[in-house]
Parts: sequence; structure tokens; C-alpha cells
Amino acid sequence: MRTYGIGPVRPGLRAPSPFVRTGYLRRAVSIAALAAGIDVPAAALACTGQAMKAAAGHGIDPDFGSGASAYDRYLGDPAHRSDPCLGPIGTPPFYVVAVWPGDIGTAAGLRTDGAARVLDRQDRPILGLFACGNDMNPVMAGAYPAAGITLGPALTLTGLEQ
Repeated sequence: MRTYGIGPVRPGLRAPSPFVRTGYLRRAVSIAALAAGIDVPAAALACTGQAMKAAAGHGIDPDFGSGASAYDRYLGDPAHRSDPCLGPIGTPPFYVVAVWPGDIGTAAGLRTDGAARVLDRQDRPILGLFACGNDMNPVMAGAYPAAGITLGPALTLTGLEQ
């Protein structure tokens, strides 16, 4: 956590106590204690930690594909030779933060025509329904080469109808 940070907990922070007090972070001296604090079976959390350690050693994340793209690796840690996006879990204290799913970063949204009208399965415009930005399927068709890739389609449309 001191090297990479977690959300608003910035790298290099020496005392994450304020984040623990507010409940943003949970801290424990062992994986078993951490599991008890978040109501997760200790054996399951230990198994997950071991799986991450093995994945970091092999440089392959079989669960989430971290580090599979050049974009992922660019943002990773070059000191991790096998995969700059994976590292073992093993030095206490251990921290956990709640992660909730969101819809802020899709790169494969609704199919639209040149007038930003959302299309149905037969490629017919749905009356009165439009999309742009992250809700629109951009020209990259699901690829995510860089941050902001959905901004262009949000700002530029060709063939707009009067």
C-alpha cells in the first residue's frame, strides 16, 4: 500500500489510520484476522492470496487477465518482470477496501447510427433514444487503448440528420 496506494490513500502515506478510523480501510495483522473482519471464510481468503502469489510468479492472471494488454503493462510496475501488474500478497499488516462495480469505464456501449440514435437488434433506430460518450459503442468496438477513448465519439458525430 505504501508503494502503490489504494484509491484516495496515496503512495508513501506513512499512517493510514484516518482511513481505518473512517472505515474506508480495514487492517489486520494476518489474513485470517482480515477475513474475520470482513466476514469472509478465512480458508477462502488464504486460498485467494496463494493463488495471487502463484499468478504473480508465473506472470499470468487467470481470473482477471491483469497485464494481458500493453495498456495494462504500461501502467504497471516495471520492477515486476514476469507481469508488471501482479505482485504477491505476503507482508503484514494487510488491508482491504470495499470495491463496488460501476459503469464509468465501458468501451463497448450501445450500438448507434451516425445521428447517435440507439439501434435495435435489426439495426433500426429506436425512436427518441440517443447515446453518446461511455454509453455509445465507440469506433474502437470494445478495445480500450487509452483513457478518454470514448470522448471523441461523444463530441464528434458524422452524418447528423436535420
